[in-house]
Amino acid sequence: MTRISTDRSAEPRRARWPWRAGVIATIVLLVVVFVGAQWYGQRETTVLTDANAAAVADETPVLSLRRGGGYQDDGALRGDDRIVRSDMADAGMQTVFTAPRIQTFVVDDRWIVVAVADRRTAATKLELLDRQAADATSKDARELVLPIEATVIGLALAGDTVSATINPLDYSQPGGQVIAWSLVGGEGSVSGAPVHTPDGELVQGNQVVLTEDGRFAVVRQWDNTMLRVALSAVRTDQQYDDAERAPLPLGSYTEVLGSAAQQRLLVSDQNGTFALVDPVNGGRQRLDTSLPKDVDGGSRLVQLAPAPFGAVAVYEKSAGDQTIDTVYSLTRDGARRIATSEGRGSVSGVCASPSGRFIAVTTAPADASDDGYVMMPNVTGAQTEVFAADQPVSIGTLPGLRPSWCQGYQRVLAGLY
Repeated sequence: MTRISTDRSAEPRRARWPWRAGVIATIVLLVVVFVGAQWYGQRETTVLTDANAAAVADETPVLSLRRGGGYQDDGALRGDDRIVRSDMADAGMQTVFTAPRIQTFVVDDRWIVVAVADRRTAATKLELLDRQAADATSKDARELVLPIEATVIGLALAGDTVSATINPLDYSQPGGQVIAWSLVGGEGSVSGAPVHTPDGELVQGNQVVLTEDGRFAVVRQWDNTMLRVALSAVRTDQQYDDAERAPLPLGSYTEVLGSAAQQRLLVSDQNGTFALVDPVNGGRQRLDTSLPKDVDGGSRLVQLAPAPFGAVAVYEKSAGDQTIDTVYSLTRDGARRIATSEGRGSVSGVCASPSGRFIAVTTAPADASDDGYVMMPNVTGAQTEVFAADQPVSIGTLPGLRPSWCQGYQRVLAGLY
């Protein structure tokens, strides 16, 4: 298990004593200092944890994915995968959805969409669960019907719209098709439809995200260019003008890292450039990623996630054979060190809670193998620990993968970007 350490102040240096006169006094002093330091550390952690208890309760329970075993071995004894609702501990954990092979899930305030892999084929089934229904479980799920048997490779949910990118099992069909569903009204299963441009061209790509209102999809195409497309054929309850219906190129980026308020998307490219892109008007703002004064020199920014207070960042620094990943909260006042983890890439994900008071840090052991899932492979031994956003204090752990905190749009304070 990867060891996470918080940034504590160094232990006070021991005073130097003459050998003849000070041996006994030194021993006594060391005992006093050790006991005092231990007491103070416990006191600090306890007081801070108690102070955050009410705030944590306001932001939990959290939904997350817990897998029951390996993906590949069909004959192995393994438990089903589960979407669970829980607080900072396993106590009181409730299973919301269960299936043998859950690829991934997406969630918003109203809906949960789960991608389940077939036991015998590479086909994916999408299940929809109403989050507002009391005690809703797997048996209450509705199917989001794919237009063709396929493997889902990307999934998004926002504003009563679901979108997915799929690779059909029939190789004669084009890959990376973008499919969309409207969740407005109706009961029972919901059929999806391929997304086309106004001139009839099929939209294709390998990653899809939705604007906060669900009216547009942003697709990363095969050449890493981002394209905004209107979902007017699916969202017939919405009005689009001619400019909105037209596809809008948003530049070339390798990954969409997060969603900030005002519809903006945080993206990165292969050169380590981070930018905010507005999918409504096409505006782009390159972010200044120069090292804040409170970050160790020689560090390199490797992850960035929007947060209500600004951003959560992961910086990597190497010294000889050792590499350290360090998590910082970035605000207009500077950078604050939150946690460190040994090993290159050992911090596999970060995000802020909806209120911005806490930061979830997912770590993975060095040289760990994944479980073979097509989407969101789980690294054996990965864990998510929660820290206070304003100081290096661990609050507790979240069970499972992809906590619901890390999905959806963050309300970023004006003027921070």
